[in-house]
Amino acid sequence: MDFTNCEFFIFLWLALWSLGAAPAFINYNLSGSSLVHSIEASTSRLVIVDQMIEANFTDEVRSELSSFQIIPFTSAVATMISTLRPYRAPDSVRHVAKAKTPALLIYTSGTTGLPKPAVVGWWKPYIGSIFVKNWLSLERSDRFYTAMPFYHSSASLFGFIATLGAGCTFVLGRRFSLTKFWREIRESRATIIQYVGETLRYLLSNPPSDLDTQHNVRLAFGNGLRPDIWNQFKTRFAIPTIAEFYTATESTSGFFNLSTNDYSAGAIGALGTIGSVISRNTFSIIQLDLATEEPLRDPRTGLCLLYAPGQIGEGLFNVSDVPEREPTERFNGYLNNEKASSAKLITDVLKKGDVWYCTGDLMTRDSEGRTFFSDRIGDTFRWKSENVSTFEVAAVLGRFPAIAEANVYGIEIPNHDGRPGCAAIVFKDPTLSSSSSSSSSSSSSSQIESIMQSLSTYLKTSGLPTYAIPVFIRILEDHEMDRTGNYKQSKYRLRTEGVDLARLGSQDTTDAEKTFLKDEDK
Repeated sequence: MDFTNCEFFIFLWLALWSLGAAPAFINYNLSGSSLVHSIEASTSRLVIVDQMIEANFTDEVRSELSSFQIIPFTSAVATMISTLRPYRAPDSVRHVAKAKTPALLIYTSGTTGLPKPAVVGWWKPYIGSIFVKNWLSLERSDRFYTAMPFYHSSASLFGFIATLGAGCTFVLGRRFSLTKFWREIRESRATIIQYVGETLRYLLSNPPSDLDTQHNVRLAFGNGLRPDIWNQFKTRFAIPTIAEFYTATESTSGFFNLSTNDYSAGAIGALGTIGSVISRNTFSIIQLDLATEEPLRDPRTGLCLLYAPGQIGEGLFNVSDVPEREPTERFNGYLNNEKASSAKLITDVLKKGDVWYCTGDLMTRDSEGRTFFSDRIGDTFRWKSENVSTFEVAAVLGRFPAIAEANVYGIEIPNHDGRPGCAAIVFKDPTLSSSSSSSSSSSSSSQIESIMQSLSTYLKTSGLPTYAIPVFIRILEDHEMDRTGNYKQSKYRLRTEGVDLARLGSQDTTDAEKTFLKDEDK
């Protein structure tokens, strides 16, 4: 299924389930080789395409997919279907479904390579329909709004499926829009809104309005809300509760934080002291060599070394803690990709023979059981013999008044060990970002220079260690900031380009995105 957010997505999805089929959700933004790869990796035979994105299926794409039946879902097809009599497939076509039986294929974002189809076993939709419903206290009177892309699990499994379990109203927005978001919330009388990644930051970038608090929303539910805007969002829009969760499509478990006060603000999970003790055999944070990205082990036992509360390491979930179940029942992996699937598992963590799922994320848990996201492994970089968290630096930059968004990454420069930090920023005033990459007036240039000097002073007094302060600042327009289809930042292109002006398409900083070098590092 290659569909945008629309009612037909849901109807086709459920119809395929009723036939005993497992649909593959294709990212509708894909085209060319990425689109061909995703469809071929699914091993499907039939591709149903939303007419809104039929143009992605060029003659070249179709020729490479000649063995697939491609059917555009046009208005004529929809009209024809509406004339047919309803049909219910016999229960026998669905009797083989068990917890680990594939229910869906949902793809990874593919920020550093081609998307991989993650196998979603039937146990995950069940969790979505029962656990999420209970955790959010969904009632039949609730109205759950999402404009997040349905091809990702946040909107489909933890959004729509949860409302099925509760029997409440599901409100589907076509796509996230700054100008339409609150209007659609008011018109639909939504009581719950879903966010992913930077979407709440974008809402805060809108000018304040008397209508900001004119809504029925009691709860914002999602993942990726940064600590620097957590309370700012709650206060400005008068939303009492944040329900932040952490998981991945292929993950075997997750964290959940239902936050109504400052105690757990910014955390991805909040179990409490007793809960942390109980969960020791379920979740662990291990020491990691960030240079090799390999776990550190006790030379005597061969087991992983654990971090103490407050220290940062990789988060792991146990997939062998239920003796009567094989690890593969919990971790379904990637379709026909044993190498990638095996790479997500690690053995001999707490005891010989145990098996754990690697999140690929750096985390920390404090003595009171609050778990905090630190960084993606591979995003953290080393400079001046110290490890730098891009997440932490971006949070500090996000509190600077002139900055709307910041994406931090480490880059390579000649004749230097380690990677100095670079921050790609978008100004709240869009005219400043655009003037940095075109012929700008002297007043704009002087304004940018003034902001840069203020930013330098701010960073030196922000509490960041000196080695974590970005050496370079790259000014971008909003459309130049790379993001996934799920509104999460991507660092791959920015990190590859670095500050090489030849790669940026210019030999002159007046024509390329500006870079700003700290005085002490010139």
